Amino acid sequence: MIFQKFKIVLVSILLVLFVLFLVFFTYKMMKDNHLDSQYVSGLLGSIVGGVFTLTSVWLTTELQEVKKSFDGLPIKIRKLSQLSNVLWRLKEEVGQDNVSDINKLNSELLDLAAEIDGKTYSSVLTLRELLLKYYYENINCRDNRNDFGEHVLIKTEEYISLKSRVYEMILEKYKNIIGYEELLTNKYK
Repeated sequence: MIFQKFKIVLVSILLVLFVLFLVFFTYKMMKDNHLDSQYVSGLLGSIVGGVFTLTSVWLTTELQEVKKSFDGLPIKIRKLSQLSNVLWRLKEEVGQDNVSDINKLNSELLDLAAEIDGKTYSSVLTLRELLLKYYYENINCRDNRNDFGEHVLIKTEEYISLKSRVYEMILEKYKNIIGYEELLTNKYK
């Protein structure tokens, strides 16, 4: 927001300097060349008017973009909060090897991230790929049955390593989302 105000002040100062230069240049031309003042003042007026119009349109467009992004912040903050909740639940489900809930949360995770922005979506997409690998590894490890015919999870070294990587990545994404949410909340205040 401060940068926007700085741009407006800078453009205003440049416009004033430009107009002063044109007035001085026009006065000098009229004095040296004995030109008709109506012709020169008409030309000068059209140039100054065009520059002011162009600058006004540019500033209006800039301010509308800032307002639009500022008005969208509450929705983005709410979605980030929901996303952090899903990540936290996902972390708990991974800790308990609950693959059915992990798969549901994985879908919800991607849907929420898509509603926030491209950067968040691509960040969550990398987590999703790792979660899918973990999910299928978990299913493969459950192919074994115990003496009672129940599926049993046999934790191989590869599975334990993958689970650890998934868990760490979920925590990393969770911290990033919380940080992004705090940043936007502070920007909105």
